[in-house]
Amino acid sequence: MNTLPSNYTLKHFPIPTAILNRELKIIDYSDTFTIHFAEKKDFKGKEIIRVIEELPPQLHTDLRKSLQGTTAIQNDNHKFFLKTNKPKWLKWNINPWQGNEGTIDGIILVLEDVSDFMREQELLLKAERVSKTGSWELNLITNEIYWSPMTKLMHEVPLDFLPVLEEGLNFFKEGDSRDRIALSVSNAIADGKPYDEELVLITSKGNEVWVRAKGEPEMVHGKCVRLFGTIQDIDKEKKAELKYLETSERLQIATAVANIGIWELYLDENIVICNDNMYDIYGLSKDSSNILEDWLKRIHPKI
Repeated sequence: MNTLPSNYTLKHFPIPTAILNRELKIIDYSDTFTIHFAEKKDFKGKEIIRVIEELPPQLHTDLRKSLQGTTAIQNDNHKFFLKTNKPKWLKWNINPWQGNEGTIDGIILVLEDVSDFMREQELLLKAERVSKTGSWELNLITNEIYWSPMTKLMHEVPLDFLPVLEEGLNFFKEGDSRDRIALSVSNAIADGKPYDEELVLITSKGNEVWVRAKGEPEMVHGKCVRLFGTIQDIDKEKKAELKYLETSERLQIATAVANIGIWELYLDENIVICNDNMYDIYGLSKDSSNILEDWLKRIHPKI
C-alpha cells in the first residue's frame, strides 16, 4: 500500500507514472508519462482511457482489480495488437493508495512501453528457430547457467530444465566429442580461448545429433568471468557430408584396386583433370604442361 508522492517527486520520476482516482481519472503524472503516452500536455481530470486510446483489455482489468485489493499488480511484458495490427508490448505496475481515512482512494500506475526490447527478443527467438541455433551462458561468478528455449529443445529436455555445467557436458557423446568439448571449455576458462567444434550430442531421449558448438569467454583483468556461446543443429548437413566422404573414399579404393582411370574435360578451358590411374594407363607425365594434347596423341586414330 502506498501514499501519494509529492508533486515535485512525481514530476521528476524517471519512468512514466500517473496517479489515478477511483474513477481512473488522472490526478497527476510525471514528465516521462507525457513524453511516452500523451500528445497533449495537460490532461488532468481525464480518464486514462481517453488519454491513451489504445490500451490492452488486460490493463483495464488489472486497474479495476487493484481498486478492490491492497496488493500490487504487475505485468512484465504484455503483448497486444493496435488497430493497425502492429504489435505492442507494455509493462506495468499498479499500486493502490490510501487516503486519510485508510480507504483505497486511487491507484499509482507505472507504465512502460517495452516494445523495442521485446520485439528484438522475439526476432532473436524466431531467428533461433529458423537457423536451429540455441544460445547459452555460464556465469562463473555465480555458477549460474542459462539455456535458451531452443537449446533446451535441441537437448530434448523440458523448458523448465535447470542445467549445471557437468551435466551439460555429459550430453555430448562419450569419447572424442565429450573429451573435445571438455578441453575447449577448460581452455576458454583458463586462457580465454574461444572455440568452434563440430560434435555429437546425445539428447535426453537418446538421439544422436551432430551440432556445432561455439564458445566465447569474457575476460576481466585476465580472469574469465563469463562464458557464452551458441549450439547449432547441423545433423542433416553433417550426415550428408560424412556420407559423401564415405562414398568418395569407397570409390577411390574401388578405382585403385580395379585400375580404373577417371577423367574430366572442361570444354570451355580445354583442361583435363584425371586420377593417378589415368597417368599410368596412358603413360602420361604429371609434369606435362598440356595433359589434353598428350592424352589425345595416345588415343588410337581409328577411335
